Amino acid sequence: MSVTGIFIERHPSYEGELPELRLLTPVADGLATQIGNILVGWGGLLDSLKGYTRNLISFNGTTNDMPRRPEAIKLIRKFEEEVEVAFGQCPTAKILSDDIIKKMRLHYALRNHLAHDLLSWGTSGQGEPLVIIHYRSPNGNEKLKRLNLAKLQAAAHDIDVARGRLFQLALRNQLPMPYTSSERSTLQAIAAKGYLNLPKPDKTPSPLRS
Repeated sequence: MSVTGIFIERHPSYEGELPELRLLTPVADGLATQIGNILVGWGGLLDSLKGYTRNLISFNGTTNDMPRRPEAIKLIRKFEEEVEVAFGQCPTAKILSDDIIKKMRLHYALRNHLAHDLLSWGTSGQGEPLVIIHYRSPNGNEKLKRLNLAKLQAAAHDIDVARGRLFQLALRNQLPMPYTSSERSTLQAIAAKGYLNLPKPDKTPSPLRS
């Protein structure tokens, strides 16, 4: 990708510190912002999912075989197992939990690539800015994955929505939800287990919008 931008000099703040020059690249900065949103959002989602899964384990009375710091894919599977038990009579909650699982499985590999593999900047044949992921397939072959800004934004959005679903399951949003009275009672009992400590969100997604 051809680089355009300006140099910014940061002068030393104390004697002996070297001045710094940074080349500002608006395109790369835009892609990098979305990569940061994905990584930070995923971390928050995993933390919330871990707390809610512990609530489900306590509510269901199942064996807590979840390690203190479970791998993401194992945590997703455990969450899926527990909601199958807890939400048998909770149709709306099941829709929300299924959406969480779908979105996390969809972006699990992407998050790992962004967190652990070599990244570089480039452009498509039409001049569209791209982030290029350099990785090895399971058989050892070198592979490239190219993502544009729109794909990164879509992934970041899905991750935010998935965490918003957890707020909805924990009854921590102000939007009206089509829960039945028995379903709401179940969700209240799960939330009362106390393993999930969610702050009040600035916004959550519309009840059943992906």
